[in-house]
Formats: sequence, structure tokens, C-alpha cells
Amino acid sequence: MFQKEDIYLDVDAKNYIELFEKMAKVFKEKRYVKETYLKSVLEREKKYPTGFEFDGYNIGLPHTDAEHISVQKIILIRLKNEIEYREVVTNKKIPIKIFIMLLIKNGEDQTTILGKLIEIIGEKEFYRKVSEAKKVEDLKELYE
Repeated sequence: MFQKEDIYLDVDAKNYIELFEKMAKVFKEKRYVKETYLKSVLEREKKYPTGFEFDGYNIGLPHTDAEHISVQKIILIRLKNEIEYREVVTNKKIPIKIFIMLLIKNGEDQTTILGKLIEIIGEKEFYRKVSEAKKVEDLKELYE
């Protein structure tokens, strides 16, 4: 589900807007997204937050419409420090350190991919491994 080159550890961001700006720049350089991506993902997040609360941890799953995506990817990001992010159901602010940015090119795939992803990230072991990884290679089982 993940690829080694799409795992980023200890990204420095003060808030989700800064995170999205940094990652959009990387995604554009890699030609993963179109010019409209950043504006679209920020607007979508304001309307429909994507912070998920699990048992003892939280994960952000930002995504946007397929028309803004050039290459389908699932990006794993661990921040240096937690940032506030809005929860999907209640819209309350929750602390999040791990984000999975979904670049889904085919809109029909979105529900299937989200379902599989929720299953994986719903396991506390996933969160523990990502949280404790010293380097990307420590997460080999996620991308091999």
C-alpha cells in the first residue's frame, strides 16, 4: 500500500496549512498533483475534516477530488511534533502527529482504499511502529 519514497519522517510543520503547503510543493515537484491541488485540499479540509480518533491515538487522512491528482499515491507522514487538526465527526480539534495523504486519481477507488486503510491504521501496532521508527527503513514491512 505504501512505497518507500512516499514515507516522510519528522516533517516540521506548525499547523496543517503549513504541512499541506510543504507537501503540495513536494507533490508538484514529483508531478503527483496538478496546480489546483493545494487550494482544493485546503478547501475540502475546511468543509469536511479528516482527523480520525482511534483507541489512544489520532491520524489525519486528508484527500481531495480526483481531478486534482496526476498520479495515484498514498503518502505516509510523521511530523516532528503534534499539530491541531479537526476530527471527522465532531469537528473538534484533536492532536495529530501522523498523516496519510491520499492522492487518489480514480474517484471510484476512494471508498475501497479508505476502507483498507482504516483497517490498517485502526491497528495500534501500526501507530506504534510509525511513531517509533528512527528511519524509513524501519518501516520496511509497510512498503515491501
